[in-house]
Amino acid sequence: MRLPWPEVWIYRQGQLTLYILNGSVYDDRPTSLAFPTVDVKALLPQYVERAWAAGSSVALREFEQHLQTHS
Repeated sequence: MRLPWPEVWIYRQGQLTLYILNGSVYDDRPTSLAFPTVDVKALLPQYVERAWAAGSSVALREFEQHLQTHS
């Protein structure tokens, strides 16, 4: 089944996997199309864990602040 999105993120057991649509298949890629200059595979797991501890609104706000200060 082909999904209509150019990029799919799967977070499982503390690890983020990025899949990018390449023709008719999804390939595992090290970087994101949405955040090409951000190492989301390294960064996002800590914010997911933060969301479990402090709530998703707090984690999302902190993630947005990180992106603003490091872009």
